[in-house]
Amino acid sequence: NLTINAGNSATLGNITTGAGTISATSSGVGDITISGALTNTNSSTSAVVLNSTSGTGNVIFNSGSISTLGRATIFTNTVAGSTGLDALVGNGNFRYNGVTTGLGTGTYAVYTEQPFLTVTANDASKVYGTNDPAQSYASVTGYVNGDTAGLTGSYARTAGESVGNRSITQGTVASNVGY
Repeated sequence: NLTINAGNSATLGNITTGAGTISATSSGVGDITISGALTNTNSSTSAVVLNSTSGTGNVIFNSGSISTLGRATIFTNTVAGSTGLDALVGNGNFRYNGVTTGLGTGTYAVYTEQPFLTVTANDASKVYGTNDPAQSYASVTGYVNGDTAGLTGSYARTAGESVGNRSITQGTVASNVGY
């Protein structure tokens, strides 16, 4: 096992630990920079853990790779400050607002930042006495890191059956990845 506790910043070059884990933490204002291959054969959920969230730093990917049989989790602060992670992690493996549910084997980035989505519902109409029309979204904007999905639930409308417009509210619409 290899553990690095950096007061401010750390640059990680080529590291191979066999079946051991790789862990690096930056607790100050500096960044953790990946500039080489981080490799192990560990199959645990903590095979590789890089954490810069106890300070104000980020994890930055310059070059290299992460190769493990288990999970590599990168805890970082901001999307804008964590340059290169989109190339390292890939679409679908980003979480926000500290959300860590649903992480499996692979490489994940978990941000403390919470991006906001703007969800626009499609206009719909209804005939008196019939069921409400199916709900759908005209657009969802604000995704980051190549994300394109992650909403669950349904929006709500103000109650009433008489003729007129109804307000739409968030209802149970939520993001399962932390938006």
